[in-house]
Amino acid sequence: MRPLNIAHVAPVATSVPPPKSGSVQTMTSLLTEGLVAKGQQVTLFATGDSRTSAKLHATYPHGYWHDETMWPWEMYEMLNIAAAVERAREFDIIHYEASYYPMSLAFTRLSPTRLDWRVTVDDPHTWTKAWTFAMPLTVSDEEPVYEYACHEGNYGMFNLLSGARASEKAAADAAKKGSN
Repeated sequence: MRPLNIAHVAPVATSVPPPKSGSVQTMTSLLTEGLVAKGQQVTLFATGDSRTSAKLHATYPHGYWHDETMWPWEMYEMLNIAAAVERAREFDIIHYEASYYPMSLAFTRLSPTRLDWRVTVDDPHTWTKAWTFAMPLTVSDEEPVYEYACHEGNYGMFNLLSGARASEKAAADAAKKGSN
C-alpha cells in the first residue's frame, strides 16, 4: 500500500510545536510526527518558525499571538486552510486542526476531480450531539470558483434592494397622484 499524501493544517496562532506545551499545536505536532514516522507523506501547513520532520508549507513567518498586526486572526486561519485547499490535487487527505472552533474539517480526494468536504461540529454547549455536514466538491480548471461566504454585515444587497423599493414606491405614488 502506498503512503498517503496528507496535508495537515495547523492553526497559525503560534509555532508547531509551540514554545509552551498544552495546546492544539502540541497535538498537531505529535500527530504530524507520528504520521511521518509511520511512513506517510505529510505536508504541514503552519508558521515558518515551526519545527517538523514533515514538509513545511509556511504561509506566515510566525503566528498572530506574536504579531498584533495579524488581525482579524480568523482571516489568517482561513487563508492558511486555503493554501492547502489550493494544492488539493497533491493530497489524499486535508486535515485541519482547529482549537478555535468546535469543529473539524477534512477534505478527502474521491477521484482526480472530486473532493469530499466534511465538517464535524461537536459543541455540547450548543448541540445535543455532534453532527457532520458533507459536500462533494469538483476540482476543475475549466469552471469558475465561487466563494462560499457568510454575508452577515454585507449591506450591499440590502442597500441595492432598498433603493429599488424606494424607486418602485415613488413610481406607485406618482401613479396614484396621476389617477386622482
